[in-house]
Amino acid sequence: MSSIMSSMNYIIIDTSSILFGLKFNKNVFEIVKERYIGNYKIIISRSIINELERLSSAKSRLALNAKLALSIISLIKENERKVFIYKDSNINTDKWISSMLGSLSNLVIVTNDTQLAKALSDKSKTYINKSADIFKITKQGVLKKFQ
Repeated sequence: MSSIMSSMNYIIIDTSSILFGLKFNKNVFEIVKERYIGNYKIIISRSIINELERLSSAKSRLALNAKLALSIISLIKENERKVFIYKDSNINTDKWISSMLGSLSNLVIVTNDTQLAKALSDKSKTYINKSADIFKITKQGVLKKFQ
């Protein structure tokens, strides 16, 4: 627990985890807030926002969850100032997340995309001082470390 409290954690939450959590009535942003108790900053790519906006225009439960996710992100950004929207170009979300490896210390990535998590885990091992912790959110709303 002391390592969590020691310095700022930069947390990237992938679309897959945002929507997976909401599917099971779990808010990944609140889970992060409880785990990191103020020592965090959430970094969201503009491409994640674009993906949620695209999904929100469909007529399905996924659309409702995408709209809810956009509202949650907006509220956290305005009220808690814990969300930073990374205004990247039109880069693919997975490539953007991968490009963030090695650029920040104390990087935490939350993704339920198993293929992406495996690729990130393999790439993260190549950085000595700036590896990332990779988690997924469970149906029960627990952040589980990717093995």
